Amino acid sequence: MDFKTQLVNELINNLKIEKGIFSVGMIEDSLDGISPDNYADFFNAVMGDEHEYLKPLDRIAKVAKHFKCAHADELFKESHSMAKAFYNKIYAVNAQMTTYTQENRDKVPNDREFFVNMDYSKLSDKDSFKVFSKQDLYILSELGGGEWLMNIKFLANEKEALEKIERIIKTAITSKYLAPKHEAISHEVRKMLK
Repeated sequence: MDFKTQLVNELINNLKIEKGIFSVGMIEDSLDGISPDNYADFFNAVMGDEHEYLKPLDRIAKVAKHFKCAHADELFKESHSMAKAFYNKIYAVNAQMTTYTQENRDKVPNDREFFVNMDYSKLSDKDSFKVFSKQDLYILSELGGGEWLMNIKFLANEKEALEKIERIIKTAITSKYLAPKHEAISHEVRKMLK
């Protein structure tokens, strides 16, 4: 039994919640986005007397929201460095791909088609490691895919590109940690965040 399942069972037992598929699902959804390192603190906060006036499931949801906001704040602080790292990665990939197209004109007569039609999820380095993570692919897609990657060195303002990347990262963080589950977010965002 994993740590998350143990926590769910402890919460159900200690708060005297009737165990059912929907109550377990609701508790598991509340725990999404909370680091397992924080489960003990989360459990203590739920069991504390600060929220005794709430029904057990409401109590869990309220404490979970607090923990998710704290985690999202930490990630927001890192979003600029994350954006810079992504920009640098994209710039390096652009340089490598441009060099490849120039050295292989017989195989790649059209740079634009090469960049736009590339399946970036399968792109790997010389050691066969994937170049882009799911998050990188999501950000690249939101920026405009291969078209944007191809034109990165022609962008007049690196600052504007970094701000745009940072906005996309913050939107993804908000969707994962702060948006309620029922709020409409795209299927692609949900897939990327899992």
